[in-house]
Amino acid sequence: MLKTTLKYLPFLSGFLVFLGVLKLTMYYGYFGIEIISYLSISDILIAFLSDLNTIVISVFLVIHLQFADGVVNDWLGEEYFDFIILKFRKFYQLFFTISLIVVVNLIVFRILPINLISIY
Repeated sequence: MLKTTLKYLPFLSGFLVFLGVLKLTMYYGYFGIEIISYLSISDILIAFLSDLNTIVISVFLVIHLQFADGVVNDWLGEEYFDFIILKFRKFYQLFFTISLIVVVNLIVFRILPINLISIY
């Protein structure tokens, strides 16, 4: 596990730097500013740190979903999972409808910035 992590660490670091530069380019490009010509190496290397919490939460969410899918399929079987989804379908529909309404209201009332969603 540690060898695999160390093997992919340079790619992950490069990807994080790319995400930071992409975010800055998209943000300042909206205002018509060519930000790349004003950035120094130190700015480029730490550009992703402001969004580190979003990246960490996204990674944990993906890991959780992969683990949960494997546990459900291996231990309970796919038929049982489908049965649970069908049994609680109304609850899931209500939950996702309320979640969508909450997120839209957070965006409309400027509690959740739209640029955070549009960049990722």
